[in-house]
Amino acid sequence: MTALTRELQQSLTGAASAFRLGREGEASEALTALIDALAATLPQASPGDLASLTALLPAILEAQNRQDFLLIADLLEYRLAPLLNLNVINWPANYSGQHC
Repeated sequence: MTALTRELQQSLTGAASAFRLGREGEASEALTALIDALAATLPQASPGDLASLTALLPAILEAQNRQDFLLIADLLEYRLAPLLNLNVINWPANYSGQHC
């Protein structure tokens, strides 16, 4: 894992966690760090990834304007993390993904 990838992962998980816990100040700082780290990756991004990111950012900003912090956390973890190929969920080693 590169230093930039580690920074993206830490910023993303920190922001999502802080938003879920209602720590708005901490969440905003982590989101700012995430955006700064994300900006460093943009030159290497494919056109498809840029289009996906461009479509996702307005949804995050709209949720922030509505103060829907749980939606922001979900968008970061379940939409942005996969886009960046980040593994932010620590699944148990024996998790199969299938429901009982």
